[in-house]
Amino acid sequence: MNKAEYWILRRAVKHYECLRDVAYESGLNQAEVAAAANRLFQNGDIKARVATHDEDFEAPPNAYLTMSEIQACLDGKLRAYYALTPQGGNRWETVAHADWNRYFEFAAIAHQLYNRMESARSRYQPAFTSLAERDAAVCFRMRENLEF
Repeated sequence: MNKAEYWILRRAVKHYECLRDVAYESGLNQAEVAAAANRLFQNGDIKARVATHDEDFEAPPNAYLTMSEIQACLDGKLRAYYALTPQGGNRWETVAHADWNRYFEFAAIAHQLYNRMESARSRYQPAFTSLAERDAAVCFRMRENLEF
């Protein structure tokens, strides 16, 4: 596994990912990311979901992108995200030597924070201009009350 393949797999461990973000954040050039993504799609390590509307992102990935589609993603001309297949997850796990206890701990804390946010949202319902503004206010109020 080369560096580009590792970055592509690693970025999708926790959530769906965009190839364009991988290229930008990893410091790899688009040609390296495109070639690696093409190999990973062909090997069945990742699957993609092409979206035409925002609600399309809610469906699970179910397609293998071609090289021209991968390049369109990297150029920002095609909206798509990718996720690991079970095979891709196993491949990443073998190389990364993942400590799953850390991930379980993170998931438990995330679940706890989500429950607290839901509780806070029910208490604070002011009029906000956007969901992001509302979430920021809820997180600020939660931070004042969190005891870790």
